[in-house]
Amino acid sequence: MTVDEIISAAGSVGNLARLTKVSHSSVCDWRRASRIPVARAMAIHEQLAIPLHEIRPDVWSAPREAGVAA
Repeated sequence: MTVDEIISAAGSVGNLARLTKVSHSSVCDWRRASRIPVARAMAIHEQLAIPLHEIRPDVWSAPREAGVAA
């Protein structure tokens, strides 16, 4: 997911800031950087039920299907 998609899932920049306990400008910085900080990914996951691998695929990989070899 993109940062904009995560903001949309939260409802607004302000809502995402409140959910993650950061300032509005911090969320705007994430948008400019096109990346959610790893330290905030868990809060987003817990508050919005977005899988961690969708928030930061470079850090967490998607779960593998059962029976699929690596």
